[in-house]
Amino acid sequence: MLPKKQVFSQSSALFCDNFYGMLQKKTATGLAIVLQMPELAVKLAELLKDRNERMKAYSMEKSIFISYSHKDADTVRTIAEIIKNATDMAVWYDSRLRGGENYFSVIANQIIKSSFFVFIVSDNSILSDWCLRELEFAASERKIIVAIWLDNISVSPRVKLVIQNTHYINYYSASNELFFDAVRKAFLGNGSQPIAGAYVDDEGGDRSWNHTYFLERQKVKKIENLLSNEKQKKYSVCFQPENAYLLGLAYELGIHVDIDLKHAEFYYKISDFKGDYDGKYLYAALRLRQEEAEPSALLAEMTDAAEHRSIFALTYLGDDYYFGRNGCDKDIEKAYEFWKQAAEAGGIVAMYYLAYGYRKGECVKKDYELACMYSLMALEYEFPRAYRILAFMYEDGELFEQDYQKAIELYEEAIKRGDYLSLCHEGWIYGQKKDYEKRRELYEKAVSLAEAGEINSGLPFYRLGYLYEYGEGVPRDIAKAVEYYFSGAERKHGNSLKYTVSTIMKIGNPKQRESYLHRALELGCRDAAYELGNIEKSRGEGKRLSEEAVKYYVKGAESGEIRCAVELVHNYSFVIGNGRDRNDRLEAIKWFQFFFAHPDEEYMDILRENNILSTYYYAYAIELDYDPNVNMPDREYVQLYFQKSLDESPMYLYWIARFVVDGYLFPEDSDSGLKLDVAHAEEMLALLEKYLAAYREYIVQNEASEASKLWRNLKSKFNRGYNKISECYNLGNTVQRNKVQSRIYKNKAEEIARSMERIAKDVPI
Repeated sequence: MLPKKQVFSQSSALFCDNFYGMLQKKTATGLAIVLQMPELAVKLAELLKDRNERMKAYSMEKSIFISYSHKDADTVRTIAEIIKNATDMAVWYDSRLRGGENYFSVIANQIIKSSFFVFIVSDNSILSDWCLRELEFAASERKIIVAIWLDNISVSPRVKLVIQNTHYINYYSASNELFFDAVRKAFLGNGSQPIAGAYVDDEGGDRSWNHTYFLERQKVKKIENLLSNEKQKKYSVCFQPENAYLLGLAYELGIHVDIDLKHAEFYYKISDFKGDYDGKYLYAALRLRQEEAEPSALLAEMTDAAEHRSIFALTYLGDDYYFGRNGCDKDIEKAYEFWKQAAEAGGIVAMYYLAYGYRKGECVKKDYELACMYSLMALEYEFPRAYRILAFMYEDGELFEQDYQKAIELYEEAIKRGDYLSLCHEGWIYGQKKDYEKRRELYEKAVSLAEAGEINSGLPFYRLGYLYEYGEGVPRDIAKAVEYYFSGAERKHGNSLKYTVSTIMKIGNPKQRESYLHRALELGCRDAAYELGNIEKSRGEGKRLSEEAVKYYVKGAESGEIRCAVELVHNYSFVIGNGRDRNDRLEAIKWFQFFFAHPDEEYMDILRENNILSTYYYAYAIELDYDPNVNMPDREYVQLYFQKSLDESPMYLYWIARFVVDGYLFPEDSDSGLKLDVAHAEEMLALLEKYLAAYREYIVQNEASEASKLWRNLKSKFNRGYNKISECYNLGNTVQRNKVQSRIYKNKAEEIARSMERIAKDVPI
């Protein structure tokens, strides 16, 4: 543990300088001497070792499944080879099986065994039902999904819902070298587990600096002197490469002069002309914001500056990749790579970003010592948010002993330097200390600054709204709380978007509640569409949903509200809902797929605890068997979801056995509309036998007479099914005539009866 006095000693500048120098030289012994922290020094030395062996060991444990349309086969073979060479991982893609008898069972097993699922996005794949099913199954199995785009196309909501938060790689616009590099970063990252999607920081707002660029005091002082030179018409000094871009920053940011973007552009252009790559980046970035040139050309200039180690380019292009803006695809791993290079070159903001990453464990393994190190390095230049990182550590007792007073002091230092969001964090500590008046005062000050544009986060509004919702230090006022939450949601604050609707539902007046829900829907608040759908559902007269209710539920489902998908499943499903015709069955299948492809873990756990998830798997399997889109349903897919149902709970074993025997073997006696399918019945009955013991344990929870009846009925179904299969082989009915197979299944009918009698003795009723 770092000693408190050492962290904030008067010699912190020397401390940081030596620390950074030793790190650059990769001298663990030197670090131990300077810091007198051998444990930290050893850890840093380990981080500086060559990671090739670790990467290779990591890759050997992993495998990759590629899903694609066979119309793209030639291109996919090339991509597969690149992925193999870039990762040293096993790569599996179907080049032989499509159309084969057991296609999906092989595919499903390969997806389950793989660590990564690559979805090739093309005009062909998004129209392929096979590819979409593979994608949705991979999502339901929680695989890490990487989308590789062959074409620059728009995708349907069905595809977008699954891949919207996955890792993207553009193949169509990348050179082989860039694609190879993108593949390595996607699958290998920095030696830790790859991360798909960005961390949403509800406590700190977004990650970007409040102002366009951060400048340390030394550079601000230099700008002041340069402006004096400009007034004295000492242009030879002003037009030196670094001086020119500093003057450009003065005019762009309004440092000691009025903002004048034309003047800023003038100086940036001179710096670029003189060969300064910071100037090159700043010149291109300003024109991009002013939309003065082709974005792709400007991005190329900015990227060139980054390749020449411009700190500005590495830092702020990192921002663009982090958020997916200014023509950059969202790629937080690439952002961190840029920030690492910027920090090594002395980039202060990048040091803060790395401190943030190591503290949160985002794209790098969580490491409080390294978070502290980078914070201290940024602290040397008085970067405001570096104080906040250290304050968090004292507040939460992460590296130091918990010390609220020390945290408050650090938040105050951050606030003095312009990090006004720290007002919210300081206020929270005063709430812990029961000083509610001070907390309210700090929150209100933060709200005022946010309204004035000095804070670009919705956190202050959320915090103040919380006080009014629960009446902590202020009179309880739900309507006022909602208005503050709306202000937070307008600024895309995560918790405001997440909890506004639950607060709205506390309002007693139905008309006011509905009006608020419409506002929440416009702002993108979670659950707004679901609650509006419920209101329209309550107004309906029949079991079916009204068109208005469907509209809200569809909108909610497409934005990821899992309960909306469930409502649509119940509206259209024949098995567990109010479905009427084949069109309804198609809709049911679509919403089942949405449900399984975009699971809400908390909600899924609730369904699992109540044995409801088993019901949904069971119902989906049956719906698939009636899919009017195909002449012969995908039996392997049906089997898979029957199996998933039984794995959750054996409760539907009898009903599945009845469906198999009556539907596949005696279709003439049922209204199922299915055709005689002996092969499928054989496979299904063999699968169901594996769950007999579990089913017996399940039904003994009933009355003895009821449990005995259920067991006899199940035994009767197996007996009838195997006898029918025997008869079909004897007569050659839909299968090749085979007397031996017929006798085998005749004996099987007797064997299953004996087996079930043995199980009944082991688990008596």
